[in-house]
Formats: sequence, C-alpha cells, structure tokens
Amino acid sequence: MSQPTSQELIQDLASHPDIMVRRQAAESLGKIGQPEAVEPLLAALRDSNEWVRYAAVQSLGVLGDRRAVEPLTKRLYDAVWRVRQAAALALGNLGDPRALPVLEQVLGTVREPDVDVREAAQQAIAQIQAGIR
Repeated sequence: MSQPTSQELIQDLASHPDIMVRRQAAESLGKIGQPEAVEPLLAALRDSNEWVRYAAVQSLGVLGDRRAVEPLTKRLYDAVWRVRQAAALALGNLGDPRALPVLEQVLGTVREPDVDVREAAQQAIAQIQAGIR
C-alpha cells in the first residue's frame, strides 16, 4: 500500500467526513513538511473537532511558517485546553515576537485556568525571548 501524497492529504483534511482521517491528514502534513500544507492546516484550525484542531496546531508549529502566528494566537482562546496548550508550544517553536503580547495576556489579564497551558505559555515566552537576544 502506497503512502498518500500531500495533495491527497490536503483533500482529506479539507473534506473527509471521518474525524480520524482529518486528524491523521493534519498530522501527516506536518511530518511531510511541504509549504503547500500551510493554508489547509490554517483552515483546519477552524474544524469543529478538537482533535483535528489540535493536530493542525501541532503541525503548524513543526512547519515553522510565520503565516501561522496570528491564527495560532487565536487558538490560545480555544474552548479546549489541549488546543490552547499546543498553540502556546507551537508559537514558541515559531519564535516570532509578535506572539509575545498575547502569550503574556494568557499569564496576566486573561489568567488561563489550566496550569499546563500556563506552563506552555511561559515556555513559549522564554523560547521567543531567547531568540530575540
């Protein structure tokens, strides 16, 4: 059995009715690392299923494309803690200083209720600040 192409994965991510197929497509697109995966992964951030959003967030963090910074900062306010945590870690991996104000908000005025998300935000801030110096 052959491996699916990035185009097949993009199609699955965009329209497959099975949640697990969409999730696997998002994970695989991050592993393949093709630039054409960024836009479909950004669209998957709005998927109704938390596991698809989670996989898309993780893959965007791996791909390292700066177009993901602003959409990932919005995922810091996702209803699901694991998506918020993954978004913070992905932003740390991207290392873009534009994410700092929102990450600092998570620790300050917003006061994230989940300790794992707060720790991920602290880690991301440290990663970004280390890259600025």
